[in-house]
Amino acid sequence: MAGNAGIPVSHRTLGELIKLYRASAAFKSLRAKTSQKNYNYQLEWLDAKAGHVLVKSFKRPDIIAMRDSRADKPPTANFLLTVTKCLFEEGCNKGWIEHNPCAGVKKIKTRNEFRQPWSEDDIARFHEIADDRSSLILELAVNTGQRIADVLQLRWDAVVRNNQAGGKLGTWVTQEKTEKRLFVVFSQRLCAILIDTDQQSEYIVHNTKRSGPMKYGGVENVITALRNELGIKKTIHDWRHTCAHRLAAAGCQSDRIKAITGHSSTSMVEHYANETLQITQAVSAIKALDALEEA
Repeated sequence: MAGNAGIPVSHRTLGELIKLYRASAAFKSLRAKTSQKNYNYQLEWLDAKAGHVLVKSFKRPDIIAMRDSRADKPPTANFLLTVTKCLFEEGCNKGWIEHNPCAGVKKIKTRNEFRQPWSEDDIARFHEIADDRSSLILELAVNTGQRIADVLQLRWDAVVRNNQAGGKLGTWVTQEKTEKRLFVVFSQRLCAILIDTDQQSEYIVHNTKRSGPMKYGGVENVITALRNELGIKKTIHDWRHTCAHRLAAAGCQSDRIKAITGHSSTSMVEHYANETLQITQAVSAIKALDALEEA
């Protein structure tokens, strides 16, 4: 009652709201090393552009104009809209405004509605020029379907044979983003790769001093340089999509794919592997039709 809501109306600017949002539980619940960093980049942009403007003066056309100012890069514009919506939601929570001006504002349509997996050719070319550690990171991500932040936390002492998984080798993972705990079963390919990997640290992907895990920023910089050299537009996050596509190509439906990737909803799985899921279903349908005609 005597806290943030007591800030005089004349001082309730976007810049002040940004400070409150950064101190909020909603912001602190974001991943500190990745999501918070990305959100802060957009918050700094908003503060520089309109930090002096009173929060109550923002209307829906202002939000649309703000989004469209970055329309040359649709993913950036859409992410800006996401951050802005969260920011103004904090304004609603603090009682500074009654309605979120971002409500109903749609994201800019992009050419690639669905994420694209790395092809086998992409992966082969990557391995040809990548160092051993970069190759290991790719294989861990593609074969487990986990986010890079979770891949970097994998430890040798957590790799076990699980009786409930029929004695299969794998590891327990608590996903940083969702806090969901799941047992990830390793493929035969990944098992063979890990057998050939020297255990030089407690972490499977360790830093140069072998004293801890490799940092997300370091991975991103190295992989980006390799992608640029190869002319590959797809990102390291698309390795997670690659796993989903591979599982779909193997005939797995959404529930089985979720068991590996840890997605909470079927719609997210379909977003990740929509095209491959459609193709496998189409193949099954035609096989059924062919069988009927042969009968």
